[in-house]
Amino acid sequence: MMASTSYLLAYVHEIARKDVERARLISELIEVPLVKQLEGTTKYVVEKRHLSDIILQEYSRVGEEAGEDLAKRVIYTKPEERSTTQPATTPSPI
Repeated sequence: MMASTSYLLAYVHEIARKDVERARLISELIEVPLVKQLEGTTKYVVEKRHLSDIILQEYSRVGEEAGEDLAKRVIYTKPEERSTTQPATTPSPI
């Protein structure tokens, strides 16, 4: 089932490159099955979700991962080491 969902995601992504509104309409009309495992059990349920919901969920996950990755790379400095003065600028003659 994920193969067909992945194909549809790629298809809508390609359409969005040319016409965003058409891609949005298609993604809101298409429903795909989504298999989810119930927490703490080995039971699975199948639910129907709009393709647009899956796209939003996927991009939200990617954005969160990118933000976490960026936060790991931030170099913290001590507050007293930060410069509070701005370089002097002179107005350019017009």
